[in-house]
Amino acid sequence: LVVFTSSAWAVAWYEGGSLQKATGAEWQKAAPENQLATAADFVAATTGVTDIGAVKDPQKLDDIKKQAGELQACVNKMISTDPSSEARQVAELVVLCRIAREE
Repeated sequence: LVVFTSSAWAVAWYEGGSLQKATGAEWQKAAPENQLATAADFVAATTGVTDIGAVKDPQKLDDIKKQAGELQACVNKMISTDPSSEARQVAELVVLCRIAREE
């Protein structure tokens, strides 16, 4: 007898991001899980991680998730406070968030 729990089929928080080439308006309409996974892809790309799923260090994975959550919040705030951000590409908004974070 083989028993599968629902968690066996759960998608990892960093999987399924599809907003890398989206506009701010598309980002805004997307599910928060998609936003977080997309943000994780951007964080991974800027930190030299080629495959988040291959990260075995729980602390490193938690750090990526924390940074992705901060990036997600920044993009959401930018879109909500500046309507012109809806027409920009998500990648551009990510860069603006990274610059603002470093200031």
